[in-house]
Amino acid sequence: MGTAGGGLNRLRTRAIDLIGTKAGLPFESVRSVCQDAEDWLCGRPCKMVSLARGHGDAWRAVTAADGWPGGNASCVAPAHEGGVWIGTRDRGLQLWQAGKVQEWGQREGLGSLSIRSLLPAANGDLWIATDNPSRLWLFKDGAFHELPLPARVRGIIRAFAEGVDGMIWAGTSDGQILRIQGGTVFNELAAQKAPHIQCVACTQRRTEAFGLVMPGGASAAWHGGTYSRISLAQGLYDDYVSQMLSDGQGGLWMTGNHGLFQVRLDELTAVAEGRSSHLRSNVYGRGEGLPSMQPVYDNTPRAWRGNDGQLWFATRKGVLMVQPDKFRDNPIPPAVFVKEVKLDDQPVALYDSHFPLRAPGESALLDLQTSGVMLQLPPWHAKIEFAFTALSFNSPENVQFRYRLKKFDTEWIEAGTQRIAKYPRLPAGRYEFEVPPAMRLACGMKKVSTCLLRSSHFSGNHGGFAHSW
Repeated sequence: MGTAGGGLNRLRTRAIDLIGTKAGLPFESVRSVCQDAEDWLCGRPCKMVSLARGHGDAWRAVTAADGWPGGNASCVAPAHEGGVWIGTRDRGLQLWQAGKVQEWGQREGLGSLSIRSLLPAANGDLWIATDNPSRLWLFKDGAFHELPLPARVRGIIRAFAEGVDGMIWAGTSDGQILRIQGGTVFNELAAQKAPHIQCVACTQRRTEAFGLVMPGGASAAWHGGTYSRISLAQGLYDDYVSQMLSDGQGGLWMTGNHGLFQVRLDELTAVAEGRSSHLRSNVYGRGEGLPSMQPVYDNTPRAWRGNDGQLWFATRKGVLMVQPDKFRDNPIPPAVFVKEVKLDDQPVALYDSHFPLRAPGESALLDLQTSGVMLQLPPWHAKIEFAFTALSFNSPENVQFRYRLKKFDTEWIEAGTQRIAKYPRLPAGRYEFEVPPAMRLACGMKKVSTCLLRSSHFSGNHGGFAHSW
């Protein structure tokens, strides 16, 4: 749609939506979200309205009329036998089922009324993390069993995950990764080769556990018995990860300080195992109509995958809903071209420099649109800079590049979304600059944009000089 002053706009089906008070949610900040047999439930720690249920844009507060006695709800999770488990900060554990609520507290054997995290296991067990004091509990057959934590664990449990093999994993605020097996809690400290950091999210893929954590400048993954640092340097969009969910289609969706993004599990595995040094992140923000948002990380579960495949993330501005099945990788690479070459910060070549609306000085520059042209560099140049881009209306912020200067770079340079490559003074020789899009699917080399250049040098010869290529 062309507008009178608003530029060019594109309308497409919404696949991501932030559900807040304008959509009917009775409160804005959400700390926990889950789906029971009927609807979605959201909770937040508040003495007023702290529990809501609904779907889409039809939400309402849960009150005494629904059979709920109230409480400062901190986390919600579906019960195996039906209904919803509700963890509170002041009333212990609640089970809301068929309009009735049953409560468990200290008199029933739960050592604390302040619950931070819940994990309903596939076998019907309920795992509970409490505050004041920080403890790990198993609720099984109507009885609470406390599991002693390893001696070095001092932080609170902020993350839970269950593997298909029944293994329970937990992450703590002081950077410990805990494996729970046979009623015993094992600290995987020996495999952690990084400083202590806050573990705020974890998930499972098959029998291999992944844990994304929130340190002061890098993220990490726990995979197959080893602990690997993964950060911006490896292509992760955000070093501060708060939530993560697998979409069941090979994608891992995460939220962090900079918003929502997705990586491929196979790429994450390859980096964790050392088979690759780089992964690619797909970012979803302004292009999907999303405002800025701040995810939460204090309670579990704070993200949930629904029965229909939809992903839900709790944020301070509502619930973020993602429909992964509406996203498709584009197998057709965008057209890529080098649009400008600068020598010592001065333009020496432009794409389509002969375009009629070019400035007089620009029209005299070498035209990069012409095939087979050779850019000759003088021997006294200090640096050369290539600016390139790709034409994509689908998701321009996710078009990533790799480039190389043949006979100078030994490997492809993963540039991510960066669209500029700089090189210092080049030795004499003939070079070819190549830049294909680093798309998620194989693009082939037919879309590679190239730029040919020669660099010369001067060398001493009996007091004079000789010029050679």
